[in-house]
Amino acid sequence: MTPGGGRQTGGLGVRLLIVYAILAAALLLWMAIPTPSSQAPALPEFRTQRPALPDRTTNAGPKDAAERETGAEPQTNASAGLGAGAAPKASWSKEELQKLFAQTAEAYELPADLLIAIAQHESRFSPWALNLGGQGFFPETRAQATQLLSNRASKNFDLGIMQVNSQWLDHFDLTPEQALEPDVNIQLGARILKQCVERYGLSWDALSAYHTGGPGKHNWRASIYALQVWRRYEKMQQSQAETAPSP
Repeated sequence: MTPGGGRQTGGLGVRLLIVYAILAAALLLWMAIPTPSSQAPALPEFRTQRPALPDRTTNAGPKDAAERETGAEPQTNASAGLGAGAAPKASWSKEELQKLFAQTAEAYELPADLLIAIAQHESRFSPWALNLGGQGFFPETRAQATQLLSNRASKNFDLGIMQVNSQWLDHFDLTPEQALEPDVNIQLGARILKQCVERYGLSWDALSAYHTGGPGKHNWRASIYALQVWRRYEKMQQSQAETAPSP
């Protein structure tokens, strides 16, 4: 044995223990994340009655991966009811946005709080939020947001309160400026989520598919995303239960 050999061996053993500890911690974290196929519970049914949304009830969903590969067209007009309406508004109050979510949720038969939870996670409930090439922006006005859009360098971007990805714009025949508008953007998010719910039910699988751009594209990041959105949704449900008047 050379001088110092025992110390070298001991140092190697310590490093191996550290590596094993890190791997064990990563494994425990991975096991703690519910998988879409087993541990995720179903979302509770949403029973609150909401006002109907006139002329915006088409439930046409986006193409999934198979449809895009084959070029199959949806059976209904995907862009019906989108992009054509009142002139764009310069600003939206929180109350107006809440009303939009309530109306859209009723039209698409989705939980309003679930749509809101997605918006809170995606955009911090900011109507003009943008993600351009991986960099987040939170403009205070519509004019600032449209200026950023016109100057963008990336072809891949997310926009609006629901952070709808640019891949959906051609499918719905919308310009970025049209899709940015909260009334259109919320409907886009609802349509995408609706297709995912029709495929997977009202579950974490559906939330994962919303995050990845469509059904059938799950990964571990999507599972974490679903868990984070669920926690926001659950928190809202608990808050409503606590503030509800006693029977």
